[in-house]
Amino acid sequence: MLDDKKFEEECRFVVAHFKEGAFRTKELFESKVAFRNRRKIAIRWGAASLIAVTLSATAIITYKIRSVEPDEVTTEQCIVDKADNSKAMEIIRLEFNDAKLSDVIKAVEEAYGVKLTNVPDEEIYLTLSYEGNAQDFIDTVNELLNTEIEIER
Repeated sequence: MLDDKKFEEECRFVVAHFKEGAFRTKELFESKVAFRNRRKIAIRWGAASLIAVTLSATAIITYKIRSVEPDEVTTEQCIVDKADNSKAMEIIRLEFNDAKLSDVIKAVEEAYGVKLTNVPDEEIYLTLSYEGNAQDFIDTVNELLNTEIEIER
């Protein structure tokens, strides 16, 4: 019964305030005015979604790259192109891909037939493609890694 009374009150209110032609649905929905704001809102939501997806993908890629530990990095040890009778002044091509400095030093000593001193004990990784003699190679490594490796004479 309460609902019937409330419904009658609402009907009286609508009848009392009704104006003919105040709400023309056909004209309203045929005009572009009705959907202008909806279009803007949809474009904004689309742009916000695209930005969110891009930021999420960037964060995931950055996390994966930074979470790789040195043990998981595939190391392509050195590739040495040399003659069997190599000397310190010969031009030799050396390539290192994320190799430990200790492995690089061993490969250089074998390739050029020299002994290297002042090698740092800390674990440093090196990626380098080099073609030249032993002294130039050591100078380049010292400059890149800020070390003081020397050839023992």
